[in-house]
Amino acid sequence: MKKFIIAFLLISLSIIGFAQKNKGTVPKDRLMTLISEYSGKDGFDVVKIGSIGTSAMKTVLNLSAAKENDEDARKMAELMKGIKKMAIVDYDSCNSGTRDTFNAKLEKILDSSELLMEMKDGDDIMKIYGIVDKDGTTLHDFVMYAPQDCALICMFGSIPMETVMKIAEK
Repeated sequence: MKKFIIAFLLISLSIIGFAQKNKGTVPKDRLMTLISEYSGKDGFDVVKIGSIGTSAMKTVLNLSAAKENDEDARKMAELMKGIKKMAIVDYDSCNSGTRDTFNAKLEKILDSSELLMEMKDGDDIMKIYGIVDKDGTTLHDFVMYAPQDCALICMFGSIPMETVMKIAEK
């Protein structure tokens, strides 16, 4: 997971110049409402981490980085510094009707957001939504969505692109 997030952020650097002017913000409340609506359904695995949980995660990462001289933990702590809350959804085990309905509702919500990147690997697609500042210095509120893999990752907050560049240099 750590490598995926770092790879995502590094790829984001390359798209900043190509990103459209902000189409709209990522609708956090609507996304979280949809996730809550489906979280009790059979086959939906949902992990929500609020501000207290992300603070605890950052503390653990910082302690691990300091105590064990863990470079990966240090990088993750630096990347997570501006993240306020997260939601991770895996709905691969649900029935196809529920999956299709969830995907349709999710895509309708994300339609108002800026699509930063779409990656294809055969039939698999990963869509990445978010907001990049006009000056390209900060990435805000991003969503990674893979409809065929039935996966959704929402990270709300901000990450300075300078931090991503420092990590990329190492």
